[in-house]
Amino acid sequence: MRSSRTCIHLVLLASFIGMALLAWLPSSALALPPRPTAEPPTTRVPRSPKGAIELTVEGAPVGLWTVVQWQDRLGGWHDVEGWQGTLDADGKKTWWVDSADLGKGPFRWAMTQGGDLVATSESFYLPDSPGEIVRASVSLVP
Repeated sequence: MRSSRTCIHLVLLASFIGMALLAWLPSSALALPPRPTAEPPTTRVPRSPKGAIELTVEGAPVGLWTVVQWQDRLGGWHDVEGWQGTLDADGKKTWWVDSADLGKGPFRWAMTQGGDLVATSESFYLPDSPGEIVRASVSLVP
């Protein structure tokens, strides 16, 4: 009987010491291990286009580079950083125009091949109203 009492006391003492040690451990040591969680799906809502400019090139060679340029007050032309690229498969290039830029200008399209200027479009102003598309056409057919 005495030995069973001693066992019970030892078990209780060990439990008490174990709980005391757990209380001293930092909470990060008790944290559950990380488990994979599914991230909520992110939905990217495209910005609503306010207007657009579109270039059509007839007879364009493969790899023709297009860039929209703006004209400063002294008549110099400067590339628009975000409006550059090759033509799409249909021989066109379209860029969306933000509402804050409606009506600005003058601009033009410049086309280069291997770094050499091949052609430029007539100058134009960005669309005046939402939904409007300003179109320019250039023919490279001899």
